[in-house]
Amino acid sequence: MTTSHRIAERENVFAPALPQPAPSAPAQVAPPPIRQPPVAAITLAPGVAGLLNSRLLVIALLAIVGPLGLPALWFSPRFSRITKVLATSLFVLLTVVLPLAFAYYWLEIALRPLVDAFGQVSR
Repeated sequence: MTTSHRIAERENVFAPALPQPAPSAPAQVAPPPIRQPPVAAITLAPGVAGLLNSRLLVIALLAIVGPLGLPALWFSPRFSRITKVLATSLFVLLTVVLPLAFAYYWLEIALRPLVDAFGQVSR
């Protein structure tokens, strides 16, 4: 055998061409459904929703329990968003900032002279 015949055998040039099967299309698989993140929807009982529809009741709740009434304000459809933001800011001011300012005043302005006076007496 000559070199060309060996190469031809390796490449199978002289073999009859067999019909090749058509490439099968990949099976169409339906994509998984797109999962939407859950929406934080809170539904209130009809009686509670009716109570929150009363402006007077929400204002009374805020006056009686203070910042604990803020969720009632935010769930109430009777107040605009700007009113809710302003009322929340006011309650933050009254329950956080004002007590801290008062504590600073009391400790620095009112008690400092007393501590200094006791320090002079003990010397």
